[in-house]
Amino acid sequence: MTEITEVPSPFCGIGTDDLTIKVDGVSLKVIENGCAVNTPAFEQPIIDTCPRVDGKEVSLDVAIAKAAALLKDTNLPVIGGCATDVNGMRGLLALADRSGAVVDNMNFTGARNN
Repeated sequence: MTEITEVPSPFCGIGTDDLTIKVDGVSLKVIENGCAVNTPAFEQPIIDTCPRVDGKEVSLDVAIAKAAALLKDTNLPVIGGCATDVNGMRGLLALADRSGAVVDNMNFTGARNN
């Protein structure tokens, strides 16, 4: 097990950046400074890591090709429903930057309540 300190939260709108997280394989546990928004989001089990297209499991190469084809001719794509971790969100933001997309985090409605 590893303990990581000063972890930022991508899940809430108040800019929490002082979480302490215990990492055990693919399991995470917030052990300090969690809240009602970020603790359940970090601690949600990772049970399915397979890429999918149209609901069917595919290889990563097929999923990337499909995403590229969808983004190729769009003017203002919206990327939403992003149930992802920090690294996933970094990847989505990089993709949005390159494609001119707008990113709507799955917990955005909660940000207005903070």
